[in-house]
Amino acid sequence: YVPILGDNRVATPENIADHVLLGFFKVDKAQLISAIKAIKDQGIIHLHYLSKRGQERDELEKLIDPLKEENVEVKGYSVERVKSYAPNVVHYVARINVVK
Repeated sequence: YVPILGDNRVATPENIADHVLLGFFKVDKAQLISAIKAIKDQGIIHLHYLSKRGQERDELEKLIDPLKEENVEVKGYSVERVKSYAPNVVHYVARINVVK
């Protein structure tokens, strides 16, 4: 495995990855599109985000909504709590299975 470090909105190799880690909390549409470009035909996007406790699935749905516009099929996802971030705010990681 060879990590590629840097801002994925600037330079993203295409069709090389099985997994893409988006470790920044404020993921935008450009970053999601870059992650899709990096994924081979299918793969997993690891998305870190913040959400109020109990609203993590709704928040994730809003975050990954732009994938539908890119003709990407979300085959499923899992969400895990990482740690408390602030009162009533939790750091989560989602593993999103996608197919191009």
